[in-house]
Amino acid sequence: MRDKLVSVSAVLGYGGSEVFPKQIELKSKDDTGNFLNLPYFNGDKTTRYCFNDQGEAVNLERFYLLHDLYKLTPEQLEKLTIKRPDSEFSDGPPCLESLTQTEIKDGRDRIIYQYIQYAKRKWPDSWQAKINAFNYKYFEKHPSGPLEDRIVQGKIKFNDGKDLGFKCNEDPMCNHCDKKLCRTRKYGIGGDAVFPILSDLQKVELDEPYYWVNVDGDRVKLDNIDCLMEQRLFRRTVVKQINKKPPRITVKEFEKYTDMLLQGIEIIKAPVGSSMIDQLKEHLEEFCTNRTAAETTKKDILNGNVFTEEGKHKFIFHKFYHGHLLRKKWPEKPQVTQQMLKEYCDCSDDRIVIGKKRPTIMVVDAFEKPDKTHTPKTLKEKDPY
Repeated sequence: MRDKLVSVSAVLGYGGSEVFPKQIELKSKDDTGNFLNLPYFNGDKTTRYCFNDQGEAVNLERFYLLHDLYKLTPEQLEKLTIKRPDSEFSDGPPCLESLTQTEIKDGRDRIIYQYIQYAKRKWPDSWQAKINAFNYKYFEKHPSGPLEDRIVQGKIKFNDGKDLGFKCNEDPMCNHCDKKLCRTRKYGIGGDAVFPILSDLQKVELDEPYYWVNVDGDRVKLDNIDCLMEQRLFRRTVVKQINKKPPRITVKEFEKYTDMLLQGIEIIKAPVGSSMIDQLKEHLEEFCTNRTAAETTKKDILNGNVFTEEGKHKFIFHKFYHGHLLRKKWPEKPQVTQQMLKEYCDCSDDRIVIGKKRPTIMVVDAFEKPDKTHTPKTLKEKDPY
């Protein structure tokens, strides 16, 4: 379905626009994918509805009738062909095929570059002689007319002797791009390495966030921000996960892609309890409720226990850190952890007198001690005989 819709969008001149479904598959149970905005939400008051063959809005009941009338099986969908215009470029990139159907109003230099790559593949020994003809035939109705002869000759000279590729992701070609079809064309991109279409960046907000991004419709997980910002790490991640190797592009070009992705980033909230702060709060509560008892005295603080008075838990930080957190494989260093306790767990510092000592302690509002739910096992009396 996605491949067919991409082909339709290319014919209509909306290549690169959003296509639903956005992904071919989800990669794991943690991958949320992108949501579908279902039609007919809010019933008869909906603003998302189906049109009939006359372009009239239809209600939900009529939608079901149209669905039954027009639905396709997967086999029928596979055989569905997207009719493209008749063109002299039917053996080349679909973008040239579409762009030359109407008046070209913008991007003459980029379009002629694309045509030069096509001509070099089709007429390797005489391609130079084809460029002027294209210029006058398809740019005649441009507001500025055909490109000047000196500009055309400069482009011919620049491309002579160079093995350059198509610029599929540049405007206006990207609006008519159908890469899958182009690879099947005799003089299309073929086996050329073309940088993929990147879309729908998602950020999962953990303490160390990770990201999902669509690469030509395939889902790729980026473990950290470096895998998004550094082209080398990005290419390696893509190859590892979906077996596609994006070609190297300039730093400036790559930054355009990352800027575009970051402008539309979607934030995915992390599951409750998964952040470091949530975990620290749970460890603190567990430590305070397990290490305190009615008979605990102030002196017991020195042994790693928690003393509670006037609705406050009091304990020594390094006893909590080394005696509890490290056993739970806590990854943060002591200074960072102590600051987190103050900043996020409402802990404060204090000093108290215990005999001849004045240790620094941490104070936090007392937690409610959980009720004991353990039921002792009742044993049967033994028969002495």
